[in-house]
Amino acid sequence: MRNYNLKIKKNQTVKKYIILHNDFFDSKNYCYRLTQPNASLELCIMLLGRKKHSMKIQINVIHEAPRTKSFIRFRSALFDNFHLEAIGRVIIEKNAPGSETFLEMRSLLFGDKSKARIDPILDIQNNNVKASHAAAIGRISEEDIFYLRSRGFSKKQAEKIFLKEYFMPVESPTFVKPACR
Repeated sequence: MRNYNLKIKKNQTVKKYIILHNDFFDSKNYCYRLTQPNASLELCIMLLGRKKHSMKIQINVIHEAPRTKSFIRFRSALFDNFHLEAIGRVIIEKNAPGSETFLEMRSLLFGDKSKARIDPILDIQNNNVKASHAAAIGRISEEDIFYLRSRGFSKKQAEKIFLKEYFMPVESPTFVKPACR
């Protein structure tokens, strides 16, 4: 397992962009702690998984102080026989009123053998916060690829079109600028 830990302090904004692909680690654990007032985090993790491989990713964001903000976006595109388990957990502690968070986790599957399990978890211990999440797993069918192939694109070009549109950014909440471009 590979662990990554970071404390974010008073009035500090951290923007992290992480791009993953098949690598030597089967498990990754990211932990970000917003330890002082007005700390903020923008985190974007993108994964492109190919071949027969399994990976577990855990993302933990802990709001420990008042008026902290986090925007977390996880997106994966999985091919072949790639299996993914991704857990995103945001904890807003009791002593963190006025905090805001948005957690988005999405996975796009190509082919019949790729699999994903994603779990966005919000653990809210204070009622004076704004917190939301989104999650989705979708599969690109051979029919979808065939449609683009019938328009003159090769299979590889069709997959690239889907990937480009999938990894394009969407507008983020008003409290944070977009994390993925």
